[in-house]
Amino acid sequence: MDHPRTILIKRRRVGTAGAPSSLNNGELAFNEIDETLYYGKGDDGSGIATNIIAIAGGFNSLIKDASVETLTNNVSASDEYLLITVNGSRKAIRLFDFTL
Repeated sequence: MDHPRTILIKRRRVGTAGAPSSLNNGELAFNEIDETLYYGKGDDGSGIATNIIAIAGGFNSLIKDASVETLTNNVSASDEYLLITVNGSRKAIRLFDFTL
């Protein structure tokens, strides 16, 4: 009987948040500082990824810097929105009050 193989993912346990400086095409890396999973996308011809993209996680830092505001452009003056920044673009999520 064959034994299952263990898949290991590169990880950063100490240091700074953010993407690794390099990954191979298709390689994964997890940063434990900001809890984000990165993927090496593309190939420079020698197997090195041309882009490193965040594909999961990091939500704690996304929400901690968010704010709730009342917007006035093309919305009801009483509507409240959670404002977040994703990849440099500001996003608004409309908030609703409801009872479970």
